[in-house]
Amino acid sequence: GEFDHYVWAGIEIRPVTNIQFSISPELGIERDTDQYVTTVNDPAAASTFGSRYVFANIDRTTLSTEIRLDWTYTPDISLQFYARPFMTAGNFFDYKEFAEPRTFNFDIYGEDRGTISESDGTYTVDPDGSGAAKPFEYAEQDFNFRSVQTNAVFRWEYSPGSTLFLVWQHDRRSTDQLDDFRFQRDFSGLFDSKPTNVFLIKLSYWLSR
Repeated sequence: GEFDHYVWAGIEIRPVTNIQFSISPELGIERDTDQYVTTVNDPAAASTFGSRYVFANIDRTTLSTEIRLDWTYTPDISLQFYARPFMTAGNFFDYKEFAEPRTFNFDIYGEDRGTISESDGTYTVDPDGSGAAKPFEYAEQDFNFRSVQTNAVFRWEYSPGSTLFLVWQHDRRSTDQLDDFRFQRDFSGLFDSKPTNVFLIKLSYWLSR
């Protein structure tokens, strides 16, 4: 059956009055039994009005963490930092189709109906074996996705009402067709992709009357 299990925690540290640091990790483990994959037109699928609606079970593991730092050096100078590493992996299995219309009953390929085989990341399904329905193909659905998003803002009010902002935005992400979650491998993979960095400068000046 389906399940969703989540565990999270929050830690906040204030070593001195003008510095606040927090970290909030979250781990999720899920199983869905009705993950949509694709729709295939097939006149032989009379019970589902000429289309085969392909679904699968999916086991998915997700680990993410929010990291924040607020540092107020003086009332006029401050730094805010935010980072969010994110890792998720999904394993698709028991590909299947609707057994009958207007229900969520399924026939699993290779068990309840037809045959299924995989080669070089492509699945081939013959939905009724030696029957009239034509075989069809679709790509492997397993995934492993990793990303890091970072944002830092330096603020300096150099004159009453006049402020300088320096902003750094950092983003990197990568994906593989892997069906499992391994912390050491996936954490290292966070930094394998080419990063995107954006630097912004904003200056405001108060014109006194």
